[in-house]
Amino acid sequence: PWWALWWALWAVAVRAEASGKALAAEELQRGDGLLAQGVFSGAEAAYTRAIEADPALAIALVKRSRVRLSQGRMPQAIGDLTRAVELEPTSLQARLQRAVLLRKTCRFNGALEDAEAVLGRKPEHRGALEERGKIESGARLLRAARE
Repeated sequence: PWWALWWALWAVAVRAEASGKALAAEELQRGDGLLAQGVFSGAEAAYTRAIEADPALAIALVKRSRVRLSQGRMPQAIGDLTRAVELEPTSLQARLQRAVLLRKTCRFNGALEDAEAVLGRKPEHRGALEERGKIESGARLLRAARE
């Protein structure tokens, strides 16, 4: 009957998803180990494999962004953080890290939006408060330079 085929396909899909999550967790751990050893290209590759195994794993994107930033690849790091925020809009870590990078590229409106999002969830977050001050200062300096 049709329902037996449907049931079999559903069971295969569930097993594949569980397998993907297990592989992603394994690659995430491998990436952490390589990063601790200073093997940045290996860590990036492991985090990439984790993302491929589980595209919804925002923490792998956050970690890969750190590796990319350490390699001077800021646009790619911002892209990873942007995807992480899309997956988990309430991630304080992804928002604050992206705020820092956006500020460093003089994209003050986006940076302020991220810092405010962190403060909206945790009003006393020291890092977000400090970052908001840096963002506002940078925006003032940019406005003054343009005048």
